[in-house]
Amino acid sequence: MRSPYSFLTLAAVLAAAPGFASADATASVRLTRFGYSLIDLNPGDGIAPAVSFEALNHGAGVRARVTQQFSPCCGNVYREESWRSDFSFFPDIGRSASLSGADASALLSGDIHTHDFSAVVEGRARNQRGDGLFFTEFIAGAQPASGYALSNSHAITLTPFTRLVWTGQLSLDAQKTGFRPGLRYEWATADVGLELHSESAGIVDAFHAEIRTPRGGPGGISESYDLSLSFSNAGAAPAFGFLRADMGIWGQTYLPVPEAGTPWLMLCGLGVLALARRRRQARRAWPALVALAGLATAPAQADIQTWSRVTNFGYTLIDLNPGDGIATGIEFSVQPGLGSGGSRVEAEFWRRDPRLDPGGHTFTGSELKTDGLRMFTPMAASVGIAPGIEASARMEGAVANHSFLFEAQGRMRNEAAGGSAYQGSAYQAITQPADDPWSGTTMFRLTPFTRVVWSGDYAMRAQTTLGRFADSNEIATAALTVQAADPWSGEAFDGFFKNLELVQTEPGLLTDGGSLSVSFANETAAPALGNLYVRVAAFGSVQEALGPNAPPVPEAGTWAMWLCGLGVIGAAARSRRRAAAGG
Repeated sequence: MRSPYSFLTLAAVLAAAPGFASADATASVRLTRFGYSLIDLNPGDGIAPAVSFEALNHGAGVRARVTQQFSPCCGNVYREESWRSDFSFFPDIGRSASLSGADASALLSGDIHTHDFSAVVEGRARNQRGDGLFFTEFIAGAQPASGYALSNSHAITLTPFTRLVWTGQLSLDAQKTGFRPGLRYEWATADVGLELHSESAGIVDAFHAEIRTPRGGPGGISESYDLSLSFSNAGAAPAFGFLRADMGIWGQTYLPVPEAGTPWLMLCGLGVLALARRRRQARRAWPALVALAGLATAPAQADIQTWSRVTNFGYTLIDLNPGDGIATGIEFSVQPGLGSGGSRVEAEFWRRDPRLDPGGHTFTGSELKTDGLRMFTPMAASVGIAPGIEASARMEGAVANHSFLFEAQGRMRNEAAGGSAYQGSAYQAITQPADDPWSGTTMFRLTPFTRVVWSGDYAMRAQTTLGRFADSNEIATAALTVQAADPWSGEAFDGFFKNLELVQTEPGLLTDGGSLSVSFANETAAPALGNLYVRVAAFGSVQEALGPNAPPVPEAGTWAMWLCGLGVIGAAARSRRRAAAGG
């Protein structure tokens, strides 16, 4: 007789099979046919309705980031692309990121004047039991406009007796395939916020919507809206305002290891992600501190220029035992779960300039691209604002044939006016073809009895035209690091380091260049593992100089000598006490 439990057993087996254990979370926000119309509130006044937009008073940005993890404790990889500018208004811009388990994108395109502007943010996280993934995540956002008021100009200027009406079609969607306690979990969310501000009255109209996948089994939610936001000027003088629009999505999937301790392992994985994010944020926080400075009045133009560049970079393999019959070879950590520092380019600036805003508003711009799965990924990032500041970072080519190039550069030009009017101006550019040698991950594997030699040509420059002037300093830094290290301890086997810096000096120019070489030898009969850390950077800023009465900061050696002196005095006193006691 057939067991009554046979069907339950079959169902359990099918449920555990790869084809029946997939998890998907998707989310999207679509704003289409967006634009504005003008309505004449007093047709007989002879004033034609009109509106003008000042891009300088608006910011815009897009971001796409995906992450996946192959076990609760390790194997986290990510990719991210983002762009942000404080002087853009409904730009044509897009960024995307993709991994095997997740993808995300944000795209802005079209023209608000003809009602065909669109903003689309989409993401998907996949997790199937056969692919070895434990965790996948997508995050994406778009900000077509983020207005603010400057002292010398207005974001939106509306003629008297005119109504400005923004309209468009909006749809939000968030879906998931299912939920099984102890087996998988996924969720997704999407949100939109639009605010129309009057400079005199604050928010005059707004819209906000947020959706999230429901608890329990498969399902989702979709919503659609016909948008309409208006700003009316009922007075006889022009009216001023600005618009803010934000769109975002976020989704995650989990597929824990089917063991009794699975929930705890999942929490461990989330903790690792949180710690990694916290470390990245801490690592990125210091450039903002560098930008806190002041530029005083000077009778000349100030020019800061820095760059670091490496060309013809690549590796050569040398056979240390030609008679052993083992061909030399090197493998890089490109497989998920083995771990890799990846690649990164970043360009940022902070700008205060009386030619942009006499009121002292600080403009910012940034572009970031990361590939947490591969080293030496060709990519580029650049930002800037006219007049006066730009930064860029890029890498291209191939290391296998010594054609790889990577560089970071920036420049800032100031015209002295208004005392400390340039306070807060700074830039940074960073290119890291191989990142993070201290994470304990495997970056490359070298065959037995093989030496790898990393080599290339480098050139660096740091220049200031004024150095220290009035109560301000120009600061310029160019840096280069190439290091081979132990993958577990981070201890360096060999390294090449260069740093050019002009700080609190007279006007100056520092240059350096030549050939670099870093090697790592495996003299054993087993494969060897190693990390590679490669980085170039360029920084420039104007900072407030220390006042003439500022006390000097003691050097580390001064404190050591002081403590040593106290120790000698104490020893002498103790010796005298002993002598007195003995007498």
